[in-house]
Amino acid sequence: MMTVKKFGILSVGNISGILSAIMGLILGFFYALFLTFFIALSGDLESSLIGFPAWGVGMIWLVCIVGFTIGYGIFGFLTGLISAALYNVFCRWIGGIKVDLSTDAEVRL
Repeated sequence: MMTVKKFGILSVGNISGILSAIMGLILGFFYALFLTFFIALSGDLESSLIGFPAWGVGMIWLVCIVGFTIGYGIFGFLTGLISAALYNVFCRWIGGIKVDLSTDAEVRL
């Protein structure tokens, strides 16, 4: 049994930020699709989309996809930094996460 005693704060932040940005991209796509669908159902495209339907729909897609990706990426990066730093502090007091590692030869039956 081995114990994880410390995480690299920046490496955890980077991985967390990238994974969160990917999630933001996926969620932004579905959110933009959802908004476009309901605006199209409203039937009032001229007034609901700044007077020009293509401009409004394009802005919805741009803001949702780019905004969600960047926002989630930044938030995920900061959350990863804080989480790793807190783990490193509490690990000194409580002890680390116990991990049982095995080689490929041990896993095969």
